[in-house]
Amino acid sequence: MCIFRRQEGYTLIIVLWSIIILTIIFLYLLDDVLINNYLLKGYADYITMRQAALSGYNIGVNLLLNDKSIYDTEKDPSFQPIHGSIDGVEYLVLIKDAGSRPNVNYDDINILKELEGWNDELETYLENNFIPDLLFIKDCLPEEDYPLFRASVTTYGNLNLNHDSPGKLKKLFEQLELGHFYSETLCESLKEYREEKKIISIDELPFEIEGLDLTVFEKIREYLTIEGRMNINFVDPDVLKSIIRVKGFDSRIADRILSYRKENEIKDIEELEGIMHGEEYAEIADLFTTNSRYIELNVLAQVSDKSAYEIYSVLERSYQDKRWIIKVLSWNESEIYME
Repeated sequence: MCIFRRQEGYTLIIVLWSIIILTIIFLYLLDDVLINNYLLKGYADYITMRQAALSGYNIGVNLLLNDKSIYDTEKDPSFQPIHGSIDGVEYLVLIKDAGSRPNVNYDDINILKELEGWNDELETYLENNFIPDLLFIKDCLPEEDYPLFRASVTTYGNLNLNHDSPGKLKKLFEQLELGHFYSETLCESLKEYREEKKIISIDELPFEIEGLDLTVFEKIREYLTIEGRMNINFVDPDVLKSIIRVKGFDSRIADRILSYRKENEIKDIEELEGIMHGEEYAEIADLFTTNSRYIELNVLAQVSDKSAYEIYSVLERSYQDKRWIIKVLSWNESEIYME
């Protein structure tokens, strides 16, 4: 009898241990299933958000390509926020002018000095270096000033052959490693043309500048322009006032331009000729344009309050053969996790 009871005890222990082991295995498998389901849902949300962001991006690009005007203002449909929903995912498309700020490589240093966040350490750095990206100036500024200055300037845009300092062209040549001889020759020739108030086109450059090799010319051509860089319809009022002040003109000119801009869509820069003197207009017109060549396209897609997907890019847009052409200059996409 005792032996029988002992065997029953062993059997009970074995059964209990079997139940415990099976329970552990079940819980492990259940956790594994739940984790897999969670990961699958997370991945599905990721794919859905990315597809919605890409769709929003295509909507923004198509809007820019189908713009019927060759001038841009803040009132244009292209520059209004676009809200939408695809497969239950909300998206927001934001299109902004990216080039209507002073250029750190080409604009007058005295204009840059008046911008928020300026630091005197920047002056020496900018005089001696060509800045392909604004991250290069980060170490020259206190941490709190860098975002302020970065938001006020740009590196997008070409050197104005008839307006920007010949010294800026020399710095560009050095950056492109095209040789001291060409930079010196070209800079001296441009100084003479400035003194004579002579205007030349880019295509005339090889014929006007003695010793300029055609191979070198083709390399620098894409970096040159004879048009203004900043869209007068988007330039910040404080920047416009600084430019007028640095040029030595009456500050009321900026007020007249801003007042005119508020009441009108400036379709052609020649419209400004009616609100300022000829000499003032000639100086100002070289700096500005009425179309936005460089554009930020930002898309945010969100499926929940925990995560979102963002696409940010900078586009270069030009009007050729009666249609808009778009080139992607930079692209970044990432998933954002909300706190």
